[in-house]
Amino acid sequence: MEANYLIAIDNKFVHLRNYSQYSLSKGALRIKELVNFCKDEKMPATAISDFNNLFGSLEFCIECEKNGIQPIIGSNVLIKDEKYKNGYILLLCKNKVGYKNLIKLVSKSYLEKTTTDNPYLSLTDLKHQKSGLMCLCGGEFGVITNNYKENKLLSDNLIGELNEIFNDNFFLEIQRYENQKSYNYENYLINKSHLKKIPLVATNENFYLKKEFFKSHDALLSISQQKYLDSDDRIKSKQEYYLKSSDEMIDLFSDIPQVCKNTLLIAKRCSFYLQEKPPSLPKIHSNESDENTLLRINSENGLKERLKLYDENQLDEVYHKRLNYELDVIMKMGYSSYFLIVSDFINWSKTNSIPVGPGRGSGAGSLVAWCLSITDLDPLKFGLIFERFLNPERISLPDFDIDFCMDKRDEVIKYVQKKYGDLNVAQIITFGSFQARAALRDVGRVLQLPLNQVDEFCKMIPFNPANPVTLKDFFKENKAIRKMVKNDSNIKNLFEISINLEGLLRHASTHAAGIVIAEKSLDESIPLYKDPKSDIPVTQFSMKYVEKFGLIKFDFLGLKTLTVIDETIKNLENRGVNIKIDKIPLDDDLTYKMLRNGMTTGVFQMEGQGMKETIIKIKPDRFEDLIAIVSLYRPGPMDNIPIYINRKQNKESYDYIHDDLKEILDETYGIMVYQEQVMLIAQKLAGFSLAKADLLRRAMGKKIKSEMVAQREEFILGCVKNNISEDKSSNLFDEIAKFAGYGFNKSHAAAYAMIAYQTAFLKSNYPLEFFCALMNCDINNFDKLSIYCGELKKIGFKVINPDINYSETNFVVNYDENHNPVSIKFGLGAIKNVGEQSISELVKNRQSNGKFKNLNDLLIRLSNNVLNKKILEALIFSNSLSSIEKNQKYLFNNIDKIILFNSNFHKNFNQNQASLFPQNNDLNNYLEQKNQSDWKLNEKLNREVEAFGFYLSEHPTRIYKNIYEKENILDLEYLNSSTTTEKNKIFSFIAMLNNINERKSKTGKKFCFLNLGDDSDNVDSICFSEVLENLNFNLKSGELYRFRISKQNMNDSERIVVNDIKKLEKYENNKNSYKVKLYPDKLDFIKFKKLLDKNVKGENKIDFAFVLDNKEIEIHSNHKYNVDLEFIIKIKALQGILNFEEIN
Repeated sequence: MEANYLIAIDNKFVHLRNYSQYSLSKGALRIKELVNFCKDEKMPATAISDFNNLFGSLEFCIECEKNGIQPIIGSNVLIKDEKYKNGYILLLCKNKVGYKNLIKLVSKSYLEKTTTDNPYLSLTDLKHQKSGLMCLCGGEFGVITNNYKENKLLSDNLIGELNEIFNDNFFLEIQRYENQKSYNYENYLINKSHLKKIPLVATNENFYLKKEFFKSHDALLSISQQKYLDSDDRIKSKQEYYLKSSDEMIDLFSDIPQVCKNTLLIAKRCSFYLQEKPPSLPKIHSNESDENTLLRINSENGLKERLKLYDENQLDEVYHKRLNYELDVIMKMGYSSYFLIVSDFINWSKTNSIPVGPGRGSGAGSLVAWCLSITDLDPLKFGLIFERFLNPERISLPDFDIDFCMDKRDEVIKYVQKKYGDLNVAQIITFGSFQARAALRDVGRVLQLPLNQVDEFCKMIPFNPANPVTLKDFFKENKAIRKMVKNDSNIKNLFEISINLEGLLRHASTHAAGIVIAEKSLDESIPLYKDPKSDIPVTQFSMKYVEKFGLIKFDFLGLKTLTVIDETIKNLENRGVNIKIDKIPLDDDLTYKMLRNGMTTGVFQMEGQGMKETIIKIKPDRFEDLIAIVSLYRPGPMDNIPIYINRKQNKESYDYIHDDLKEILDETYGIMVYQEQVMLIAQKLAGFSLAKADLLRRAMGKKIKSEMVAQREEFILGCVKNNISEDKSSNLFDEIAKFAGYGFNKSHAAAYAMIAYQTAFLKSNYPLEFFCALMNCDINNFDKLSIYCGELKKIGFKVINPDINYSETNFVVNYDENHNPVSIKFGLGAIKNVGEQSISELVKNRQSNGKFKNLNDLLIRLSNNVLNKKILEALIFSNSLSSIEKNQKYLFNNIDKIILFNSNFHKNFNQNQASLFPQNNDLNNYLEQKNQSDWKLNEKLNREVEAFGFYLSEHPTRIYKNIYEKENILDLEYLNSSTTTEKNKIFSFIAMLNNINERKSKTGKKFCFLNLGDDSDNVDSICFSEVLENLNFNLKSGELYRFRISKQNMNDSERIVVNDIKKLEKYENNKNSYKVKLYPDKLDFIKFKKLLDKNVKGENKIDFAFVLDNKEIEIHSNHKYNVDLEFIIKIKALQGILNFEEIN
């Protein structure tokens, strides 16, 4: 081999093929590990070469620069060409031109190559963007390797083409592994290198850091391919895929040392790497003025409009002073265009009837934002601080989080794309990683361990998303697991591999809200990715690195509640009521009364049971209480809720160490609730500027000790100057520091309290229109629909069962003749297993051609494309066909014949053929006769649950409560009511067992968490071993039981305890005797006799007691009757029946 093209430099080696964890579910190298390895090995440079992406390139460059390692940016890209077998080539950036071409190529492989799941490039693509790039080919997965295996002539031609494209920047790769069989291929590459004068370079496929990781990497590949570890038909790892030292690589190629030295040649020719950049905003182009002037003009005009709502002229000076201060800060920090961009797309949204939230996050503290209509909260009125959002002494990017109507958020993004350019706007990529439980489950699956065994291990791992426990920590702390690992090699493998994989990135997704807007096309500066679920390009850098690269993120959030508010307002407009939601009074009595009663279902941020109880205790009567509730109801501040309640209700006195504190803390009854209060205390009492006070807040919140020591001294000195003693100043600082760790942002709380109030206002004043909108927004959420229907019944309104002749696809408010709302019609689209398109077709046909007269008419008018078996079953189970046929059992028993009739009729109709059925197309001649009884009530209710996911017409517990009406059976809502003050007293309930969660105590005793439900509410309860051990039957979900339940205090909290469980009498096939007491003068004898005759010849004896003039005349009948649940319900419902009870 001639030295003129294999240029020796010196005795070092540079790894050019490194697959980091950004080679999702393939690579396992963490970037810090890779860089530290190079640093320890004294390797001067290294490359990143992930499969088809540049996800980690900026992180890689920053880490390398920090550690004095030269970074080489590359990607292992898939090549597809109809002349050749597919395979990879490695492209490395020599310079800035090469980087720009590489990001163009990688972006193109995602944005334009949409015919396959795997991004790829063609040889033509390479020809157009080859400048500044080096190409390495011949590795394990290389395109040349694959073509050589297929046909040597193919690899010859391909080498020729690639050599022609890249010329002096083309290298052939040589790799060596233990037990390697492809010596012919190595000789082939060496010969080609010699004949074609193409430099030869040594590489290794580096997938993981150390040799010991081999098993874990092989498991990772198995997981990604969804194959078992022992499957032969999968890509497998090799024990040589680890990062070898320079010495190992040089020894490996000691017979041709030039191939190692050429890695340094490549490294020296690659001089480009990425660096962090200052923020860069798109320019706002205006013919009239520059950005700063435009911002000032727009802000001042906006303030004039806003102040028209206020009477006091003296406010002008206060507002203008604040406005000028904020504008000066914004302009000095260079963020004028940021505010203009946000205000532009928000105002476009409002102009185009797209609901926008009143604000979110600290941005609500900006007066400029209020003037520009970015927010709808007056920051001066609510005491919100600008410096909490933008601090001139703490350089950070402004960050408005904008809530849009859920259904129309994408329209706003499309507007932004159109305005700034399709490739100037992108979503932001996010990466999912192996979490502890998921790692165990995935590894257990590929190892083929028993599912129940792995599941038991997973359940043992504490679930705490706020502070997750790692597998490594769990393993260290759990002696039982360590013992099992010691005794069982399979379990040892499971934990070793899972611990190694935990935290590794495994898949890509997109940020829920983040959007990047750039001055120039993004593919000029960063690589782009395509999410299969979206048409919008996605940055290949995650949010952290997008911002480090100087790009600005805007948050476009979709908030369902805004859709609910908008739909409620539209519902009201239909009956002539017009409301502007941002103009509603904030002192509405009806709203606060509803909140004080805990009726918060559907109210934004206030629906949870704990939150309801808090609201009931606080008894809010002003908007400021709602801001406080939003802030207090979270871990930490929650401890102050009892104090807040007592002080608000004058049960506890309080005072202040300084008059200035009274002004700051009076709103929250002397309690520090908001971060802004910390800032104001530092300003008023210690003389801090608000900007400096924000730095104090931040240092306290993040527990930065060095800063806190310095700030403490300055704080105490400032307070002493303000005539506060050193001791009191020190105590105050400690109190603030303790609070600051969990204090809440008032700007965010106020904005969300406003949305909460708006929903509460609509619910209390216009409940049916509000619930109708709420139910349509949750039309596929059966659990929530169940809750909403229950709430409507509680406040005295009906939900009308669906019917094909009267219902629409969605829920609709039903009005009386005076146009007053009286009920809600259940939407056909909310029935389980009915397709939206089919129901839309049905409703459209009815609107065009009139109501369906009968079953025959329905089947002739709608084809089997609309009425398939699943949909017909759903319509029968939901009783939606009752207007054309009331007997559900008759319909269900004939369903196959109905479908056949429908299918044949439309098939013959379309083909103009004679029907297989009678000429008059009368379905009744073809079906079984109707003289069969309908389903029993229990069956009807069970089918109803199948159709809706819950009981709509009647909950079975209500039926049994009527039967047991003398036994003081309570509704479950009593347990959740604030009026339940009797602790440890046992009450009786009839409830359905919704869910059983069995556990074992530390002593090995079994206990259960039971979720119980009735027609009034659902409750979570606990049932201890003493009760469970006395049961002579097994508990089953979905069954009704009689429960004896008490409410008990434990560790300062309440819990609902099940004290006893009994089976309910089913009233089916029993032989009990009964007595019916009746008033003969009030009784409808015809209905009474008809009911008895229908149920004669049963097993139950009934005695009759006639009440006349306060005397009872008993009559004993020789007949026996069939007394079931339905009979009891019907006889008790008859007028003149005083009582129906079981007798011994």
